This record gives sequence, structure tokens and C-alpha cells, in this order.
Amino acid sequence: MARKILVLCLLILLSAAGCQQPRTPVGESLATGRDLDAEGLQASRPLNHLSDSTIRVYEYPDGQFVIDESRTLPGHEMLLDDLMSQPGRRMDAGIVYFFVKGDIRRPEAFGAVKTFCIRHNVDLYAAEAGAREPWQRRKGWGRSGEVVWVVKSRP
Repeated sequence: MARKILVLCLLILLSAAGCQQPRTPVGESLATGRDLDAEGLQASRPLNHLSDSTIRVYEYPDGQFVIDESRTLPGHEMLLDDLMSQPGRRMDAGIVYFFVKGDIRRPEAFGAVKTFCIRHNVDLYAAEAGAREPWQRRKGWGRSGEVVWVVKSRP
């Protein structure tokens, strides 16, 4: 009897494991990310719940971008190239797109990053950075407040 229960439990575990879809590796073109923005969902979460390895993209008022407070890029095409070169395990932590108080100044750049995240199954969050220059390194990279979940990697 105990053997039958053990076999039954093993079958249940194996069938449950078989039902889970493997995550699409970064770089593949299968679009599996869920566009919460287009669905009109306003899912938010505390910024301090994000991983320390989350990629941070900051909009500069002059049209440049900064990644992780360390690399400045002159336009969103180079930003996308940089994101494509990131290792898959780094992308698993997602991307936070910070913009200075108010609206996103370059919606075409944000749209390009959003499309990238949908195509490559990467979480994307958007957050208002505040009046101070958000790209200045500071302890905890200003991890107070909330982010809006824009693309959810696991539909």
C-alpha cells in the first residue's frame, strides 16, 4: 500500500513538472512577455522588492541614457544593443526604467525597451526617479517608492 502511494505521489510530481513551461532564454525571438501596459493593468510593487542585480536604465533630460549608474549611451539604439549583450541570468532580474518627474520624455525609446522586453521575456518596470538626478550613485539606488510593472515575463 505504501509503495502504491509513493508511486502515485511520484506520478503527480512528474506530471506537475511536465506542465510547467520552461522560460524562453534571452536572445530568442519568441514573444512570451505579457504587456500589462497594453492590457490596462496597473500592477505595482515596492521598489525595494526588486533584486540588486536588476538592470537600471535612467533617462537623461538631454536624450542620453545611463545603465546602472555607470555607462552613458547617446541613444536608445545603443541602449538596446547594450541590453542584448547582457547575460541571460542578469536579464532574469528584469529592468527598471527610471524617468525624471513627470512623463517619460522619449516615448519612442521607452516603447523600444518595452518591445525588447516582450520579445525576450524580460520583466520591465517603470519608476519616477524624483527631482534629484537619478543616475547619481547613492546607497540602495533610491529604493523607496513603487514601480509600475509594465511587462511581465511569465504570462
